[in-house]
Amino acid sequence: HPDGDRVLAAIGAAIRTSIRRPGDIAARYGGEEFAVLMPNTGEEGAIQVAESIRSGVAAMAIPHERNSHGVVTVSVGAATTTPGRASAAEMLVETADRALYIAKSSGRNAVRFDGVTAATAEDDAPRLRA
Repeated sequence: HPDGDRVLAAIGAAIRTSIRRPGDIAARYGGEEFAVLMPNTGEEGAIQVAESIRSGVAAMAIPHERNSHGVVTVSVGAATTTPGRASAAEMLVETADRALYIAKSSGRNAVRFDGVTAATAEDDAPRLRA
């Protein structure tokens, strides 16, 4: 467990380096997952930060013999939403989880984005971009 704790701390450092604005928040979300909340950030900004985190972790080159890449990597599921409904927060988490699943199933060490517009009640079906 000490090795795992060191890896999680290193990933946290990569996240801290990638988010720069005072309103951006990062938190551990489950055992090996992190959440990054960035108010007023669109698709392009979310993807840019996600890629910065992914590449920052890869650049650390932390050995991981059971990973096909040989080093610790992260997969990132990114999602954005436009607030407007009570379900926007839940939908955002579900959408990011879906994008994360796609990133993992496509070979890991990847960023995938799933855009959600929660501004209108008619737009309940998120559009997936992989």
